[in-house]
This record gives sequence, structure tokens and C-alpha cells, in this order.
Amino acid sequence: PAYLYYDRGLARFCLGHYLIAQKDFSDAVQRDSKNMDFVIILYISEARSGFDARGELERNAVRLNRKKWPGIIIDLYLGKVGPEEVIVSAKNPDKKKGKGQLSDAFFYLAERALIAGNRSEAIMLLQRSIEAIGSDAEEFSVPRVELRRLTAMPDR
Repeated sequence: PAYLYYDRGLARFCLGHYLIAQKDFSDAVQRDSKNMDFVIILYISEARSGFDARGELERNAVRLNRKKWPGIIIDLYLGKVGPEEVIVSAKNPDKKKGKGQLSDAFFYLAERALIAGNRSEAIMLLQRSIEAIGSDAEEFSVPRVELRRLTAMPDR
């Protein structure tokens, strides 16, 4: 099943092994090409590995209904929308869902900042991701792990 590859990829991603995680995410996308989460994290892991992953993101995005959340994140990574539109799109009348989507939005914006080489902006956005989810935050979450790794690393 696709989620087995996705979950293993997330574990590797959290360890900072983006290139190895990319293989798992690619396998997940091959098994479920309509899952936006799979497509987005594949792009992030490839970009964090130093690859120009935009072409593959464009090819994978063709199969997706980007009108629903988190479709706007693909448009963000393709340069079609900015951070403000992402934040507005993350809002949801369902309070719990809205908190989760806002947390995700800040995480994806943080990853965009990291891909662009802006570590300080990424740290701030990861903090906002964790704050957005509030008491619903799990001790182990990708934003929390990314933040710990970034704050443990010396500035380059």
C-alpha cells in the first residue's frame, strides 16, 4: 500500500535523509498518483535534495483536483500564488480542520523558505505551524522535528 512507503519516507525525511525519502515518496505517488500529500512531499524531498523538481511537480499536478485543500500548496510551489493566498485558503469553518490546515500551510511555507535557503524565515514559520495546531499538536510531528533539527544546527 502507498501509505507504507509514505510513512517510511516521512521517517527518513524527519531524519534529514531527503534523497532516500524521495524514493519512498516516489513509490507512494506511483501507487496513488491522486494523493496530493504524496505529490507535495515528493516535491519537497526532491527540492531539499537539491534537484529541480518543478517539472515532475507539474506532471504530477495534472492528475489532481487542486481546488480542494491542499491543492493551493502545489500552486505555491509552482509560483502561481503567494503565501497570503495560502494562509487565506487554509481557513476552514471547522475549527479543528482549520487549525490543522493552518499548521500545514505554515509548514509548507517553511519548506519553501528552506528550499530557497532562508533558514531564519523557515524557523519562524515552523514555530507558527506548531502554534497553529496548539494543544492538538502531537509530540512527534514533522514541523516539530524540522524545527528541532534546524535550531540544533549552527548557522551556516
